[in-house]
Amino acid sequence: MKKTSWLACALLLGACGSNGIDPDPTPDSGVPIHGDPPPPPDPVDCEGGDVARFSGELTALSDRAPIAGAQVCVLEHDEIPCATTDASGFWQLECAPRGDAAIWFRADGFAPGVWLWAGPAGDAYEDLDVSLARDAENSGYLSPTGVTYPDGTSSLVTIVARGNSAGMTAVLRSGSGEGPFFSTDQGGRIDPALTALPSADELVFFVVQPWSGWQEIEIELLSAGGGLCQQEGGAWAARDGAPNVVRVPVRAGTESVMWVSCL
Repeated sequence: MKKTSWLACALLLGACGSNGIDPDPTPDSGVPIHGDPPPPPDPVDCEGGDVARFSGELTALSDRAPIAGAQVCVLEHDEIPCATTDASGFWQLECAPRGDAAIWFRADGFAPGVWLWAGPAGDAYEDLDVSLARDAENSGYLSPTGVTYPDGTSSLVTIVARGNSAGMTAVLRSGSGEGPFFSTDQGGRIDPALTALPSADELVFFVVQPWSGWQEIEIELLSAGGGLCQQEGGAWAARDGAPNVVRVPVRAGTESVMWVSCL
């Protein structure tokens, strides 16, 4: 299934894997994180064959021009080689975890973005086409809320809701910050006066994160109809098994993006 992002998400130049990913972070004591930092994921045996595969095209949000030379990595899996986009923006990952998969995009001139996906079984490649923006476009996207982003210390979480999501709202189950802010239509125009999604669309959290490296928050999705809301592939569920809760890795200056489906 092919998914294309219209969101104001972006990339940062930097090394992937062991050259660029910070070690497990320690939360600042002033930020209410519930529970311990998440355990590191199990290593993926890329030679064993029981892996997920991803491919797609990376383009600029403003003009859909291909982004060449970007690094595409699997977050928190130093053992998996990163991919590099070619002149047409095409990238392909031969190895990724099944289930919870976080695909991290970074390139010169863009701010970082992580797509939270479900790694499928089988030999087929999961298509993930992504359009990315620069910091100035992210700032414009959030300007109606009065929030300044990027600000060097905070992260951004964008959830794209599908299915029976009209009237849905959400709350931060852990972490601290502002939001959710709700979009008025597909394309990312935020109305700060809205208190729920008017239709299948986007909601955004601005997460205050005064520590370094990666941390994990949880977001509870509240469906107006009382149905189940979860990541579209069933991945990134709450560690305690709570329904209608998704886990999101966050990092200062980085946008984390997830698609959810509501029944």
